[in-house]
Formats: sequence, C-alpha cells, structure tokens
Amino acid sequence: MSFAPPQNYRILFLDMDSYFASVEQQVQANLRGVPIVVTPYVSPTGCIISPSKNAKKLGIKTGMLVKEAQAIYPKVIVQEARPELYIFFHHQIVKLLNNLTPFVRVMSVDEMSLVLSPSERNIACCQKIACTIKNQMRQRVGDFLTCSIGIGPNQFIAKTASEINKPNGFYTCGLDNLKTFYQQLKLRDLPGINFNIEKKLNFLGIKTPTDLYQADQLYLLKNLKHMGKIWYFRLRGYETDIFTSRRQTVGHSFVLPPELREIKCLKKVLAKLAFKIGYRLRKEKLQAGAISLIIKTLPFGTLKTYCRLPLVCDSQRITWAACHLLNKLPSNFKPIALYLTAYNLNRSAHQLPLFDCQKKIENISKLMDKINDKYGSQTITSGNLLESDAIAPNRISFGEPK
Repeated sequence: MSFAPPQNYRILFLDMDSYFASVEQQVQANLRGVPIVVTPYVSPTGCIISPSKNAKKLGIKTGMLVKEAQAIYPKVIVQEARPELYIFFHHQIVKLLNNLTPFVRVMSVDEMSLVLSPSERNIACCQKIACTIKNQMRQRVGDFLTCSIGIGPNQFIAKTASEINKPNGFYTCGLDNLKTFYQQLKLRDLPGINFNIEKKLNFLGIKTPTDLYQADQLYLLKNLKHMGKIWYFRLRGYETDIFTSRRQTVGHSFVLPPELREIKCLKKVLAKLAFKIGYRLRKEKLQAGAISLIIKTLPFGTLKTYCRLPLVCDSQRITWAACHLLNKLPSNFKPIALYLTAYNLNRSAHQLPLFDCQKKIENISKLMDKINDKYGSQTITSGNLLESDAIAPNRISFGEPK
C-alpha cells in the first residue's frame, strides 16, 4: 500500500460544538446560559449524549449518566433528544458548506470535512475560509450555534486540530510544525486511540504522541502489523483515512428503557427497525439476501437467530421475516436491547420479483418513500408503526445520518 505525498493545509475539518444541546438552546431561548444535557430518554440512568458548553465547564461529560451530572450540578436541565430537529439543522449546515465548495464530505451529523483547492492552501486563505464559515453559520443557520475548525494536511490531523481550541476554535497545523503540534497532546487526544490501544502503546515504550510520531516505521510494523504502517504515515500528513468501501450490512439497534422492557413493546420496535432498514436499502439501491436478529435479554443473556431471504428491499417483507425470527425465540424473556441487521447485500442489476404480489409490495414501499422524502419523515407510514414512536423515538446514530 502506498500513499500520495502529503500536501500542506489540504483538509478543513468542521466539528459542531455541543451540537444537540446547542440546537436545543437555539430553538429554546430560555435554555441559553443554563447548563443542559441531552439524553435518549429522561431517566436518572439515561446516558448523556450531548452536554451544553456551559455544562462541560462544570465537569459534565458525554457518556455520564444523568444522575452523575445531577451530582455535579443538581439543577442541570435534562432534555430528551429530538433527532429530526438535529437533522434539520444538519442539512442547513451541509447546504451552507456546499454553497462554498463542491468538495464536502459528511462524516456524521455534527462533523464535516472539505478539501481545499491548491490556491487556498495557505494560512491567509485558511483563516478567511474559517471566518466565512463561522459568520455564515451564525447568520444563516443559528446565532447560538458555534463550530470548531481544524486545518491540516490530512483528515486525521485536521480533525485533531479542531479539538485544540474548543469551543468555537480555529487551529491550523502544517507539515513544518507537526512535532510542535504533537508535543501539546496526549495519546488519548489522537482520534482512534482508546484505553486499550494506549495501554498497548505504553507497553511498547510509546507514552506520548511525539513518541509515536518519532517511532521507527519497521518497529511499528513489527509490533502493530498493518496499523503500525498506517499510524506512521498518518502522523506525517499522508491521507490514510478517506476511502470508499463497499457496504457489507445495513442495520439498526435500539435499547429499551427499563419501563418498556416487554415483548409487546419489543415487537413494535422491531417493526420500526425493519421499516428503516428497508428504506435505507432502497435509497442505496441494495437488496438483502439475509437478516439476523440479536436480542439482549434477562435471564437468557444474548439470543441470536437469522434467516435467508430471496433478494428483498421492501419494508413489509423484511418486517415479516423479522417477526418470524422473533417467533423462533423463547417467549418468556425480558428484552433489554435488540439489533436487526440485513446482510448478503446485492448491488447488481435489480432482480425482478417472481410474483405480481411481490412487485406490488415493492412498488408501494417506493411510493411511500417518495411521499415521505417530499413532505417529511413518516408523513405516510404502515399501520403497525402508528404507536412505535411513543416506544422507540428516532435517535441519532454514529456516522453519517441515515
């Protein structure tokens, strides 16, 4: 594997600050200046997915439980997540960036990167572009929304740089100051290094980002295999992280709140996950040849089952298959979480259904997609999903919004 030579100031990485919480404060002016946290559901055991900027200053962090945040600041306001609202603002941000350049890459609901043109790869232009983005964000998207921007020779360094001066920060890192850049960081500050990787690097005598940057390529290759080579070039500004891969699976999962851990609630959630999987398959022009169902339960632990399918992409047949899988499992368990995944994906020429009824079902699904895409999510939906939102409200997943 070889990488193209690195180029200075090639990638701009934009990271929204406390995105979900900031959007809530944008639309609810009474929450501005008040520490708030956003959670999937309001409960002392709810996990915080976005603390506001002022909540972070108090020491409240993403991943904490609500009760832990309340122990730090008893008056913290807990807001249940509203994914449709965050995706609406996300599209406004992406639209803003697309008006500035055609080279926008969406990384997640609150992270985007763009490739700068050769004429823009200098400090003066970088500063001007960053100011333009921040000003237009404030004027056209929301006056309470801020973003942190990092600029570097590759996506990894640009993303790392975006964390330096949060919130509302701006930082550039060129090829000539990489060593200085790494000296101000800790290993866990580098994207991709978690506790276990840090522990392994420490065992190899690598205690800081500077140690990793200065490590010999052969030493990293010997001890970390292929990833050692990736880290060697990544830290030197080579682009190792932007690539297009062939999708292997399409899946969704859901954790049931304690008060809804019943089989009847599980069935409604399962129908909604199947509907969402079908929608994504049709959007990406894919068909699935199999599905799997995994349920975390009490008292049985994890239950797993799967079945093969004729190539399908309509939500109704995926729902039927998912319900069939559920009926194969014991009926006397308490569900905690479920994972529904479509795999054996086919992107080849669309296979025509063998029977007219199958064709009608698929056409109905596609027509519903067109209506929902034009007038909003769930403008028209299947009858078995009418009560599903109360049990399984939409949530933001990691990665690009689906």
